[in-house]
Amino acid sequence: MESLIETYRTYEIKFNTDKETFYAVSLQLDNEQTKKSYASVKKAIDDFIKENNDFKPFEIQGCPTSYRGSGQILKVIGIRKDGAFVFENKKGEKGQLSKYYEKDYMLYNPENDVKWEYLALLEKEFEAQRKRIEDYKKTFISVGLETIKAKYSI
Repeated sequence: MESLIETYRTYEIKFNTDKETFYAVSLQLDNEQTKKSYASVKKAIDDFIKENNDFKPFEIQGCPTSYRGSGQILKVIGIRKDGAFVFENKKGEKGQLSKYYEKDYMLYNPENDVKWEYLALLEKEFEAQRKRIEDYKKTFISVGLETIKAKYSI
């Protein structure tokens, strides 16, 4: 008889009470592991994934609609066991990208470089226009209500 212990890294780990062994069957890969102990079956799963992992680094860029890392280019150099991306920035500093912030990044596409340049130009124009508006607001001649109220003190 078999009892499901847990699902670990896309493997179902089961215990066979007849043979008194643990075994894991992959839900996605064509792989099966059988061991005498629970710890050794988990280690066999980790070793198999590590040996057969064909991860290739790739670059991501902050989305233009994101406040976090807009336009910043990062190189993803790995994926942790918990699924979080490990990255390296232009300075060579490493970090991990939280699953929460994955939506703030997109795959780097060199065809977008021209669009990023145009966006920077638009933002510069917008900032100049915002400054003109603020300067224009200062040209209004105004007498505050507190001055009028002081004349008619009650």
